[in-house]
Amino acid sequence: MFDGRQQLPVGTEIQLESGSVYRISGNAIGFGGGSIVYPAQKLTRQDGQLQPDGFSYALKECYPVCPEYAYIRDPEGTVVPRQTDGAAQAYLARVQELQLREGTISREIYHTASRMVPVRETARRAVYSLPGQPSATVENTVTVMESISNKGRSIGAILEEKRRFSGVETFRILQQLLFALAEVHRAGYLHLDIQDGNVFLRGTLREKSEILTLIDFGAARPFREGKTEPIADRVIFASPGFTAPEILHGNDGTLRLGPEADLYSVGCMAVYLLTGHKPNGRTLLMGSTGSFLTQRQLSRAGIPRHLEGALQQYLARALAPSPEDRYHTAQEMLADTGEILQALQPHRTELEAVKYDAFVCYKHGVIDSAAAVALQRALESYRAPRDIGKGRKPFRRVFVDEGELSSCADFGCQIRQALKNSGWLIVICSPQTPTSPWVKLEIDTFLEYHDRSRILAVLTAGEPEESYPPQLMGGGQTGQVLAADARGATEAEVRRLLRRDALLKVAAPMLGTTFDGLKQRQRIYRIRRIAAAAGLAFAVTAGFAAFAGNRAKVISGQAAEINRQAERIQEEYTASLINESRFLAEQAQKRLEENDTLGAVELALQALPSEDRDRPVLPQAQYVLSQALGVYRTPKTIGNYAENVGLIDPDLVNYYSMYLNEDGSRLLVVSDKTIQCWDTQTMTKCWNLHGESIYNTSRVAFLPGTDQVLAEIGSKLSCLDMETGAIQWEVAVEHLIGFQLTADSGTVLVWQGTEGGLMDCTGIDLVRLSPETGRELSRSSFPLGFSFDSYDIQELTVSRDGKWGAGVYFERLSDERPQKLLLMDLTRGTLRQVELEPLPANEFAMEERQRLCFVGDQLLLLRDNSALAQMGDGYHWDRVSQGGASAIERYDPATGRRVWRTEQTHYSAGGGEWLLEVPQKDGQEECVLAVSDRLCQRVALKSGAVLDSWTLESPAVDVEVREDGFRTVNYDGSLTNAFFDRNYLYSWRQFQGPVSRVCRKDNTYYIADGEQEEEESGLIRKYRMSAPPENYQVLAQGTEERWKPEDVQSLGISPDGASLTLGQYREGWYWEESTGTNRQITLPDRYDGGEPLGTSEDGKRLYFHARVDKGTENVREVLVELDMTTGKTRQAEYPLKYAKPLGIWKDRLVFIVSDSSEDTATVYLWDPWQSEPVELAQSPAASRRDLSKIPQALWDLSWNGKMDAQGWVRVPYYLPEEKHLGLMELNLETEETKDRDISWLLPEIQEMGDWAYQVAFYPDETGEILGIALQDHFYATDQAGKLLFTVSGADGNAQVKGACFLPDGSRLAMSFSQGTIGFYRTADGELIETLDLLPSCQSLSTPEISKWEWTKEGRLLAYADEETFLLDVSDGTAQVAAVIPSCIAYDPYGNRYLTLDNDDGIGQLNCLSVEELVSWGEKLLGR
Repeated sequence: MFDGRQQLPVGTEIQLESGSVYRISGNAIGFGGGSIVYPAQKLTRQDGQLQPDGFSYALKECYPVCPEYAYIRDPEGTVVPRQTDGAAQAYLARVQELQLREGTISREIYHTASRMVPVRETARRAVYSLPGQPSATVENTVTVMESISNKGRSIGAILEEKRRFSGVETFRILQQLLFALAEVHRAGYLHLDIQDGNVFLRGTLREKSEILTLIDFGAARPFREGKTEPIADRVIFASPGFTAPEILHGNDGTLRLGPEADLYSVGCMAVYLLTGHKPNGRTLLMGSTGSFLTQRQLSRAGIPRHLEGALQQYLARALAPSPEDRYHTAQEMLADTGEILQALQPHRTELEAVKYDAFVCYKHGVIDSAAAVALQRALESYRAPRDIGKGRKPFRRVFVDEGELSSCADFGCQIRQALKNSGWLIVICSPQTPTSPWVKLEIDTFLEYHDRSRILAVLTAGEPEESYPPQLMGGGQTGQVLAADARGATEAEVRRLLRRDALLKVAAPMLGTTFDGLKQRQRIYRIRRIAAAAGLAFAVTAGFAAFAGNRAKVISGQAAEINRQAERIQEEYTASLINESRFLAEQAQKRLEENDTLGAVELALQALPSEDRDRPVLPQAQYVLSQALGVYRTPKTIGNYAENVGLIDPDLVNYYSMYLNEDGSRLLVVSDKTIQCWDTQTMTKCWNLHGESIYNTSRVAFLPGTDQVLAEIGSKLSCLDMETGAIQWEVAVEHLIGFQLTADSGTVLVWQGTEGGLMDCTGIDLVRLSPETGRELSRSSFPLGFSFDSYDIQELTVSRDGKWGAGVYFERLSDERPQKLLLMDLTRGTLRQVELEPLPANEFAMEERQRLCFVGDQLLLLRDNSALAQMGDGYHWDRVSQGGASAIERYDPATGRRVWRTEQTHYSAGGGEWLLEVPQKDGQEECVLAVSDRLCQRVALKSGAVLDSWTLESPAVDVEVREDGFRTVNYDGSLTNAFFDRNYLYSWRQFQGPVSRVCRKDNTYYIADGEQEEEESGLIRKYRMSAPPENYQVLAQGTEERWKPEDVQSLGISPDGASLTLGQYREGWYWEESTGTNRQITLPDRYDGGEPLGTSEDGKRLYFHARVDKGTENVREVLVELDMTTGKTRQAEYPLKYAKPLGIWKDRLVFIVSDSSEDTATVYLWDPWQSEPVELAQSPAASRRDLSKIPQALWDLSWNGKMDAQGWVRVPYYLPEEKHLGLMELNLETEETKDRDISWLLPEIQEMGDWAYQVAFYPDETGEILGIALQDHFYATDQAGKLLFTVSGADGNAQVKGACFLPDGSRLAMSFSQGTIGFYRTADGELIETLDLLPSCQSLSTPEISKWEWTKEGRLLAYADEETFLLDVSDGTAQVAAVIPSCIAYDPYGNRYLTLDNDDGIGQLNCLSVEELVSWGEKLLGR
């Protein structure tokens, strides 16, 4: 349990003031908030020499750990503040005084309590004799207690090996802890330091012989009438993960504590016991939702589902932020603890009385464990054909041991009986199976009672020769034992095989038949079931119809009723199919969220109709299948399609890092005491290496061209064989700072601190080692001139040519944070120290983070001090969005001169830092990419100019730089592509988030869970990036600056769909399939402005509104026609003053002219090349002009016409004297006009002020109902303008972004700014349902629907900026059937989606039918 405090060496002798001498006999056995506990022996003088008296003791030395102050041990052994600080010294003195009182307190409590360790003697100073050091008097409190060696081990020490306790074990421990705590409280004291180092456990939990002991009363305080006196000295220990929030955040000198503070620590202990992790800020924040433990944690602890709610409530009360909401006494908490414990261990029938059809034997691992459970479920749910004669469900009970037998103390009386009472033994075989002693034991035990012919094998990986245990080899005849081949690359594939032929191969011998015979019977049975299910309603209908026909001859009136019953049965059958499909689709969605592609496809296919499945089409299943197949992805826009192809479960308490070797065949997972090596092809563990301390193994390096890897293990640099984990050579390295390989990999460079004291260094040595033998080749020394700890040196690196070395020195936990850049001339052996200019102050930051990078002979330094905010307790920190600064600096290593510095403020959310050289194109200046959390910058090496800057939506976890841009994997599981030379990036959800670590090789990614601390072990998922099915086709490559989908303002498709025209500000893009024309044209410079107005009917001409002769007296507004086939333009000056263009209608311009003299608006239709404008309609004129009576909002709204794609022009107008607000409507097709009185809208318009001009109109297809959208309100009116109903945005905050009436007029779809679509009944405006689009989003932006369109099949397309949603609204509900990225239009001629992709240009995605989707899914599954 390393927490940074420096232990006294074994052999240290301590003489107390009483004259007693004690010798430390081993490593520390306890770590409290204010002390360290060692095993010790008392020395007595015998024959003139000090000799142990034969008894053991526990010696406790005052050594506090505190979030505000840091303490170190000087060479004589004295504990002193790290920095000269009066407050830190005062805190230490107060802790020493409290420990002096512990003897008195302990005796009082021990007199009442029985689970404590009494104190023998205490001293305020002592003489320390460290091995090899002269004796010195030390001012520190030392306490000697009776030995705790017979008390077992601390909870923390046990959990370093055990990982976690089961639910039953946890509540047995809590029960004893609360008994002990109740005794302490009964004695009138609060303990105030209950944590893993102060709770000892002796005995075996499984044998119910455990005894708990509570130690360390150095923090104890007396309390009376439920509270302590105000704690004026503010000295309360804050042990990481166990301290109540009132202590962390309310310790202001007036704080009074009650038993609730101790009981909060007991709640933290419960979480720690169940998960193996101390609660941190994130865990406690999760608790605010009522769930302190995840489903996976509950499952691993063996908590049954029916008790999950009770356990979460128990934790919620124990860990309530406010003491008033917690348990108030230990007895109260003890009662609930006993109830849960009783529920966890109810009376169970002994295994001796249970008969099993089969016993499943397997080596515990990800795939084999899943295979065992899948086989158990498949057998127990298997329905045999009727003619087998064994019953419809022949396998009632199959035994699967879900716990490791190595922890089963009563194997002989429990598992042995299960094996004896099982008719068959099924062995799950993979290459790891022969290595399990428990598999061997189970087979041997089974053979004591049964014949070998009763053993069946299921092969999940490898070949029989390497996967079978010896007992199954049968003298080399492995084939006779093989019952089923379920070998698959992934867990999902193995499960799928076990549901098919593999299941029948296992079941056949158990049923006394052959596989072929059973398969044939099963096929007939399935066909009969399908036929019976599909034809049930028809059979019933026919039966009723026949019955009705016969009865009709007698009583004709009953026929109609019988037919109605038949119809009802048919409806119920259809409803049952829909419910079944919905369930399958939901399960497929869960698999999709877990990136189990094959599993999602398998379940989605079962939910859809096919040649042998006649069932209704469920849009939800169609959506899941299209997403799983990736058929509506545009690969060149975001990258390839990530398919989850494997899973690794390290099952480690925590791991710091993972590494992929050169060819990608091995993955190393490194924790604090373990290195694991995994085969990335089979996803199996190759070897485990345990060490006393590997917590610095974030430094791992592979030796290129070999099967060896370098790693720091303890205080040694070790070279390991990748295949076996055997140590090839090792070198002891004290004060190791880091190591790396030279650019040619010919030398290992090791940085270490030079010895200067007990734990301090005075300089840096660069040691060069041979990678083959570890032999030292040379050494260079660089004295710094002051003492420092080795971990104060960061980012030591060497230039590619080996001439320069560099690093950063800074002191953690220092108020001033002095920082220096260390520049080493490795040729001359000289060192230059350059003091760094501080970043802008950030009171929230604990420390600054740096990255160093040599580019040629220049050194670049990235620095960042974005905030880390305290959450939970003083030692668990979660980054939040507190402001910070990031700076990039360039230095000349020869002179130490800073060449330039760029600085930028940004916000942090928990990412990392990268400084990467950008591959240089011909003629392009050298530059680097700097990534700090979410801020990404491309910086010119020569000048320091920021060429591009991007801000990610989620913090980066991995960065890959390319010539034209870079790609990041982000914390939320998204993948971001960014492109140089333009400020644009595109993000898409690819992986299951959150993500903590990433390894990649070519198109294979290994993604580690970001919740590993809460989840015991972060799962590592293997993804293969591959192109989705070929449904995407590039139509036109971009030739100039790339466009964005949201930039497109005009779009024209030729009637035959063979050409496409896009228009944006001042630009047009034309593509023609038959000729291969691909043209981008910009308006000539003589035109100022250039807002697109629309396209011609043939889709080949664009129209713009522009100005000519700007800046002169002759400036004029003109209509510009751009012929996209020739690139030629022509213009026409508007024929009337103050003309405002609304759009293009059948190659003619629609414009409006407002007459200020009459306060009217007139709509004109104009063919600029053939005729004069034609007046179509005019709004009513005011009876008397009085401009002073017209509010500004109404000026903005009135006489401001709008035209829609259906050819309707709508012009609001206002008559001030009449206080009349009207809406003039003109149908351009029929030239019919309408007038609606919407004066009731006046108060809302005036309230809106400047936003009134944003009014939007949405008519239904009949023109009878018109919707008016204003900010967060929607109003529906009839033809006369009468208000029918009003809809408000959710909580009054969501703006209405768009609306669409469904063709039948029964419903209205309305989109809001928070990413939802509401469906309302048009009869009264009542909300029918709300469709949340966010779960279906693949991009990171919130979808705001602003455009609607209907497909040929009658489905609704809802367009957002980055993706378009295909909605099925046919059955009265709304469901997402597909999501199309970057879609700009739907082409009904070719039944395709047109996309605008920032990397490729214009593309198309074919609209796939359900039959096509099912065909592609079957193909993926190899059917």
